[in-house]
Amino acid sequence: MKRTAFLFVFAAICAIPAWSQPVKLLNAEQLREAKEYTSIEEALEHPEKVFKLNLKAQKIKKLDPRINEFANLQVLNLMDNRIKVLPPEIGGLANLQWLSLYGNKLRSVPEQMRSFQNLSTLFLGKNRLTELPVWIGGYKKLRSLDLFGNKITEREYESIKNRLPNCKVTI
Repeated sequence: MKRTAFLFVFAAICAIPAWSQPVKLLNAEQLREAKEYTSIEEALEHPEKVFKLNLKAQKIKKLDPRINEFANLQVLNLMDNRIKVLPPEIGGLANLQWLSLYGNKLRSVPEQMRSFQNLSTLFLGKNRLTELPVWIGGYKKLRSLDLFGNKITEREYESIKNRLPNCKVTI
């Protein structure tokens, strides 16, 4: 009976998909060594193996909602595209440590990004932002925030710095 119960529990655990299991965050060295994927299609072949996705300068206007299939994604480079709005599915990337949205056409930071509690580096420069949401102060691990080239007022800049006292904020 005990053996049967053990086998049942073991089989149930093995049946849990990889994407639903807790993700281990990689350290800086592991991230440097991780394979970098450069297309959504290539990455979708093995979504559980995708830790770094570089979609820099691919003239993307609308981010593919399948982005949320990369539960292990920790580095996402969307620099120099034409993105105006991020899809709600972006919120599924709770393990991101590094995100670049530099050089797009964003006017706001979507509520779904609130889940990015592991984020240490965020590039939002060269967009069309005038303010950041108050909840960005909840990014306790954020150490670097780039806002260069946006229309951030001095007052808003000071407010952001106050909300993120352990973060280097550049405008």
